[in-house]
Amino acid sequence: MDWLWTILYGFVAGLSEFLPLSSPAHQSISAAVFGLASAAPLRQFLIRAACLAGLLSSCGTQINKLRRDAQLAKQPSRRRKRPVDSRSIATNRLLKVAVFPMVIGLVFYRRATMWVDSLAMVTVFLIINGILLFLPQYIRSGNKDGRNLTGLDGLIIGLSGAFSVFPGISRMSTIHFAAAVRGADKNYALQFALYLSVPALIIMLIFDAAAIFAGIEALSFLLIIQYLLAMAAAYFGSTFAISVMRSLVVRVGYAGFAYYCWGMALISMILYLTT
Repeated sequence: MDWLWTILYGFVAGLSEFLPLSSPAHQSISAAVFGLASAAPLRQFLIRAACLAGLLSSCGTQINKLRRDAQLAKQPSRRRKRPVDSRSIATNRLLKVAVFPMVIGLVFYRRATMWVDSLAMVTVFLIINGILLFLPQYIRSGNKDGRNLTGLDGLIIGLSGAFSVFPGISRMSTIHFAAAVRGADKNYALQFALYLSVPALIIMLIFDAAAIFAGIEALSFLLIIQYLLAMAAAYFGSTFAISVMRSLVVRVGYAGFAYYCWGMALISMILYLTT
């Protein structure tokens, strides 16, 4: 593959990881367009690791604040150097509830990946993803955060994130849809989806690592360079996507991405019929 396509492939993978678009679906379509073998466990591992690094780089301050506030809450009130942030404590509580069903769902990640190479299934899931992005504009906007959301809300949001194992379904779109239904504030829903992305990516990295050891890939020096270029591009793509989500999408909504998903579904179907 040409070096330019290598960089573009990694950038698209990182971009679609945190935009409300499906990274596996885009990688599958990109593989079909660029003539790549889509089943490359090491490349997938490196790209996903770069996305996690981009996420931690973009959200490190907020994640550290949650961790520090959780530690502060465990101390007796008389020993605390500052008041406990009730919003952070509520968010930590909600995350603990939401992570459980999402982790259970991600156990089926390896089974779901069998559909990555099926452009027909990718097409179906992209259409569903577009619907999930389109419907929230008709739902009355809420203003809830962790202090107002219940344990049931956390379970529903976490379970919605588990459906992102299917190629074409985005974790950002499913969590946004569930959060909108439960009346969550848009900014809070976005930040909560980014928090949940940390354990999700770690779990998928474990599965990717297992796939690497299950079948050792023959590597050349040029192929290693290509993978590292894709990894670097994925890092910049992921940080750029998070920046876009924070500055643009929260204000204008997700409907535009719905049309994009339906357009990609059309491309996927054309590729399916012509290859």
